Amino acid sequence: MKILTTIISCLFLLTACNNKEESNFAIDSRLPTNAIYKKLNHERDTKERYILDAVPSLKTSDVTYLSSRDKTHADSAMARTYNCSTYLKADTLQIDIGRGTGYGGKGFVITCLGNEFTIKPYYSTNVIDFNKNYKTASVFNTIEQYLTLDKARYIAGDSIFGKVKFKIIEHEGGQKMTHTAEGYFRSKVVGL
Repeated sequence: MKILTTIISCLFLLTACNNKEESNFAIDSRLPTNAIYKKLNHERDTKERYILDAVPSLKTSDVTYLSSRDKTHADSAMARTYNCSTYLKADTLQIDIGRGTGYGGKGFVITCLGNEFTIKPYYSTNVIDFNKNYKTASVFNTIEQYLTLDKARYIAGDSIFGKVKFKIIEHEGGQKMTHTAEGYFRSKVVGL
């Protein structure tokens, strides 16, 4: 009986090890046909105050990004006002979904290299907090992250269409902040 139990256990473990975990990175060439992009064609990006652009561009992002750093109702109301920019340097694609005022900014950056990607939230301000230790770096703990792009590779000048979802816990000093995002984005790839 012991031998039979051992054989069954081994077979179960072998089967479990051969099952591949679902990838959190996907390519979907049909992504640009999603109805959200037609909706974005009728909206304009929220331009930062320091950008003098006579003709506002089409909306680039429908991503809702929330951070527990947001303390007010106004912060929550701004959860869908992020713009998307994409940069390509060598083989590394950097997708920045955020907004800035010239005095600070917030959002997140998706860095892609091959089929691997990382997401890192950011926040900056020109306000100096004399009680904060600026030498301590943030530590990010990714709870979940999913990314879908319309193509596997891009060159400068390409359009990029994507979908993102994540939950990340940031530890900075003694503070713990939760970052979540979900939605669709698009932009032109700029070569660096």
